Amino acid sequence: RPREADGLMWRRRGAPEPPPEAPVGTDLTGLAVVLGALLLLALLRRLSKGGSKDAAPSAKPLVQLAALAPRAVPLALRVEHYFDLDANPFAHAELLTSAHDVVDVLNRLEEYVLSWLQRHSSAHRHSEHATFLTEAEWPEDTDFKLHGSLYVFVDSADRTVNFFPDRLQGSDLRMEDVHVGHSRPAEPEVARAEGKVPPFVHVGVVETSEYPTDPGIKIWSHVQTRSEQAVNAPRERQAFERAEHGGYGLHVCRGAQIFGGVFDTSNGGIYVGEGASVEANVVVKGPVVIGAGAKILSGAYLRGPILIGQRTTVRCEVKNAVFMDHASLTHPGYVGDSVLGHRASMGCQAVTCNLGLLGSRSIQIGLDSRVYDLGRRKIGCFLGDFSKLGSNSVTDPGTFVRPHVFVYPLCRLPKGFYGPNEIIKTAGGVERLPLDLDRLLRRQSN
Repeated sequence: RPREADGLMWRRRGAPEPPPEAPVGTDLTGLAVVLGALLLLALLRRLSKGGSKDAAPSAKPLVQLAALAPRAVPLALRVEHYFDLDANPFAHAELLTSAHDVVDVLNRLEEYVLSWLQRHSSAHRHSEHATFLTEAEWPEDTDFKLHGSLYVFVDSADRTVNFFPDRLQGSDLRMEDVHVGHSRPAEPEVARAEGKVPPFVHVGVVETSEYPTDPGIKIWSHVQTRSEQAVNAPRERQAFERAEHGGYGLHVCRGAQIFGGVFDTSNGGIYVGEGASVEANVVVKGPVVIGAGAKILSGAYLRGPILIGQRTTVRCEVKNAVFMDHASLTHPGYVGDSVLGHRASMGCQAVTCNLGLLGSRSIQIGLDSRVYDLGRRKIGCFLGDFSKLGSNSVTDPGTFVRPHVFVYPLCRLPKGFYGPNEIIKTAGGVERLPLDLDRLLRRQSN
């Protein structure tokens, strides 16, 4: 029987010789060689497929969207992909049809709104229901406050307008020689022909009950500027010319209901369409166009340029956006740099994020085998006709949602393309557990 002595194993005489043991380092060296070969093989396979996973997106060609020919714009970035203007006519369809792509609608928005305001308000500047208001001659005991100077037109011909704003904010122009009385001065064109009135003149009337005098009194304002101001302050002159054409005025159409709110025309005019309503605690900063029959609910904060379609309801904060007819935003939330289609809606506290956390460059988005540079740092959401964002849902900057897409509450949509005809839910699901009511009642009684 073999035995151990001094740590050595003895064997019987004639027993076979045991094989020599290999050194420990030899096994480790062989294992390392095998692992290295496997890693090298995996690396070669990745390189043969076009690079690693992290390097794959950068391998796609980068295309400037604005540099493409109109026919070369991908379908997913065209206006008609989201909004059917034939089936759902829109008063401002010119803005969309003239755009190079759907993102270009945001680029053209401010210029379009200012141009539209000038075209549609110039016809009213010499109306008997218009006046030029200036802070220097404004009565202190009036029901609402006035800061700066602005041109106001209130169509109260049929006595259906309620005009009770909280505050009017105009431009910081320094108007002089303001005369207020009960007699109508000479007609502007006649007076200018006779050399009695300088070029910058506004003649008008306001027939409302906001003045401290008896309701229905006519207050005619004759406003002019000194020639020295026109020569020494070209910026003021340019701004005054725009105000004369309605670009910096407030225009309230027939049947509109203004029951409070702050209207700031220092950066652009404000147009309230026929039959539209504005509730108290609303802030509107032009340029803004509010369509006929639209409702601006209490708490809304509008920062132009903004186009609001007919019979649209808004209560949230809005900046640089287009809402087509019958859109619904009846709860608090935020919509920035976005376009909402016909009958599109957003639930309570729904948000369209328009700027990345580190948004220092224009937004890029992958489509097919290319990456498109959209040319803007701020892009919110393009929400197609009849699509809906549920309560507390959030869209990342650069989200494109086609018609008839329904996003459940509490969803987050990363930038990309969705729809059409799609329902989007959160992947997590809902956990349901039984409730021991007797145990709960015992705990509450103790």
